[in-house]
Amino acid sequence: MDKFIFIQILAYGATIFVWTIQMLDVFSRGKYQSLDSWTFVYLLILGAYAAGPELRHWVERTETTHSNAWAERIRKGGPLISLWLISLASIGIIRIADPTIPMPRELFRITIGTLILFFGTYTLRQLRKASQRKLLGKGISDSPESILVEKNLKKIFLLPEGGEVLEHHHRIENYLKEKGTASPRRMAQALNLSRRTLGRHLVLMSRQGKIVRAGRTPTDPNATYQLSSSR
Repeated sequence: MDKFIFIQILAYGATIFVWTIQMLDVFSRGKYQSLDSWTFVYLLILGAYAAGPELRHWVERTETTHSNAWAERIRKGGPLISLWLISLASIGIIRIADPTIPMPRELFRITIGTLILFFGTYTLRQLRKASQRKLLGKGISDSPESILVEKNLKKIFLLPEGGEVLEHHHRIENYLKEKGTASPRRMAQALNLSRRTLGRHLVLMSRQGKIVRAGRTPTDPNATYQLSSSR
């Protein structure tokens, strides 16, 4: 089993386990409580799940392509942060009406720890993207040395090596061949790719002359893509 899939399953299982313990404390009005603290262990597992891939991307200059957009959202922390914040806020509101309902002793620490963990991972990811944009901002030379560009493009764009890239490019080309033109949003939905992953493939394919971007500005949200006329 892939190491990341193992950590992913472990993180999901740990979340269900720890959240159930907190809710059991609430609904039993403190009758059933865990005698042990799970905060440190849980946040350690969550850290391996959230920050591990980011650290690997920094070291190996690779990018994990996720076919499951929902799993990617969870790894970025949105659903998990929402789970703990909503749980904490809900219990806090209920306690206003009924002060006899206990506040689980670990819930606040877990919520704060989860926020710090994922915001830290977000910061790390933004630093990596800034480094990537800095590389791209240097431009690609048309001199004879540019023969090395094709070899290094995957590293510049932090994409996985080998057949997986070609497979996604083939899928994008077939989709554009069928539709003519399409926005990144529609392509991401149709091909079941995250917008971030699709965006990197689109930039790489544009650099390679496979597709053409049509937009009023470099950041135009309504920009569309089509196959290059030279293909």
